[in-house]
Amino acid sequence: MQHANDFAAYYERTTGQAISSTDAQNMLLANGYIRVDNAAASGPGYNAVAAQYLTANAGSLFSATPAEMANPQLGRNPDGTPTPEVFALPGGSAVPGAGKAAAAGLGLTTLGVAAPAVATAWALGTAYDYAGDTIGHL
Repeated sequence: MQHANDFAAYYERTTGQAISSTDAQNMLLANGYIRVDNAAASGPGYNAVAAQYLTANAGSLFSATPAEMANPQLGRNPDGTPTPEVFALPGGSAVPGAGKAAAAGLGLTTLGVAAPAVATAWALGTAYDYAGDTIGHL
């Protein structure tokens, strides 16, 4: 956790914004992952301050060949569960209710033709629950 604490202090000096050690650890992990995985690099999560810190302090820790970067299975858990670096990316954690929320929203929008007030209330409640779950994992 020492590197996370060091980075949190560096981040505050650089940006003027304080972050927790946990946030610092996740930023470093996500930005290290972005350096070694093409799929991670194509999504959200890049932070210039974290990237600068890693460049200055990580040496060759986060390095991969082009073939390794292109292999989405390399370093993954054999059972398919997300690894810590996947969880560190924004939106990286799976939200089990996401599919149900989307299906409920779509079904109730269709139902909205017959019962707009009920469908709208239900869809908004489902979307709110889903958003709350997603934000809770960020």
